[in-house]
Amino acid sequence: MSRLIRAYEGMLKARPMATKAVAGGTLALAGDVVAQRVKEGRPAVDARRAAAFTGFGVMWTGVFNHWWYGALAAALPGTGALVVASKLAAQHGLLNPLVYLPLFYSSQGVLLGLSREQSLSKAKAEYWSTLTRLWAIWLPASTIMFKFVPVRHQVLYTAGVSLGWNTLLSVMYRGGETDAAGAGDGSEGAGKRVAEG
Repeated sequence: MSRLIRAYEGMLKARPMATKAVAGGTLALAGDVVAQRVKEGRPAVDARRAAAFTGFGVMWTGVFNHWWYGALAAALPGTGALVVASKLAAQHGLLNPLVYLPLFYSSQGVLLGLSREQSLSKAKAEYWSTLTRLWAIWLPASTIMFKFVPVRHQVLYTAGVSLGWNTLLSVMYRGGETDAAGAGDGSEGAGKRVAEG
């Protein structure tokens, strides 16, 4: 295990963003595969859906969060209670509801071949239930991260927590596939998935 940690630290030092992008994409893929095979009982993995989750994990969890956590640490240095609360407010009061969730639903719609109207209908039906689930999981996880996890490891921590979150999101998102594809009312898909924020 210490070899693995040393190897990761070496890669992190040499190529921080690439290392974090690979970690984010790999764990996003794992979460979707677990959801498809174990939770949904699919005999084969839907490669297009897995690719959509992997791509979002690479770009959001890996690349964007590499920049975001660094910017938060520079703007709000330290781990005191007020600093952690300020980071939580920025992450969960602004970024996730106003950027992350809209970007997630629009990117998944494009990658999965949904029309703009279908993507919008899905987002409208699922937004609040997804956001409240996001807060239930990520507020405690982010509090621990901002208080105890060094900035260089925050993307890996997020990717690890995202394994569970992506599995949940994959199951939730899949639950609304029929409604989104059929432009139904979205009630069957309420509360579906997202990769973190």
